[in-house]
Amino acid sequence: MTDHEDTHDEPVRGAATGAEDEGASDVHAPQPPRKRPVARGTSLRRPGATPDETRAGVPTTTEPTAEPTAEPEASGAAEPDPESGEVVSGDADSSAGGWVNYALIAAAVVILAAALTVAFARPFAGRVSNEAYVNTALTTQVASIAKQAAKDIYSIDMNNVGQWEQRMNALLTPGMVDEAKKMRQGITQAAGQLQDVTITVEDTGLTAGVAFAAPNRAEVLLNVVRQVTERGVPGMTGQAPVKFVLDRFDGAWKVSSITEL
Repeated sequence: MTDHEDTHDEPVRGAATGAEDEGASDVHAPQPPRKRPVARGTSLRRPGATPDETRAGVPTTTEPTAEPTAEPEASGAAEPDPESGEVVSGDADSSAGGWVNYALIAAAVVILAAALTVAFARPFAGRVSNEAYVNTALTTQVASIAKQAAKDIYSIDMNNVGQWEQRMNALLTPGMVDEAKKMRQGITQAAGQLQDVTITVEDTGLTAGVAFAAPNRAEVLLNVVRQVTERGVPGMTGQAPVKFVLDRFDGAWKVSSITEL
């Protein structure tokens, strides 16, 4: 019987040994790390957690944060007017008056030229020969008359328009005088807004060349430089080439046409 019992004890002992081995393996097996609870709705990382790039051995890069920029200081640059859309500069109040005056002065000069840029046509009988620079005395005479007429026509004191009109009666042919009178209202209105303004033409601002000369008719080309003065202070200047046509009327040379070239 002893031999029989021994045969049954060996498997039991072997089973016990296997159980002990399994228990031992369970004791020495690595335990998984415990996860620390994280409050939901927060962005806190668990201690020990690293980004994927760090775990993979790739260095992480941090994007530079934009530094706050200082607001630009207020300057005198022009800014658009929200209502009108026009650019308004910081010193607009101080310079607006001057610019308006100069604009009106320029308009007045245009009015003066337009008032006189009307040809007074008169038929001539037959063909007239050109004696310019052949008849020296005649050439010199018509050139001098044209230069003086340009000075008197383009020079005007806005405080004394009446004096300018009287000169026109002596300088222009009747047809030109009538055309100038039609522009009287515009000239007067401009003068009312241009007090203490004068427009002058000096001898140094005049050059003349005779293109045609005959005993009763002449054509003179001039370059006229006009100087604008406001309250005695010289301002803008303007120049324009013009052509004067002179005709003898009642024995005197008068301007019958002015054309700006």
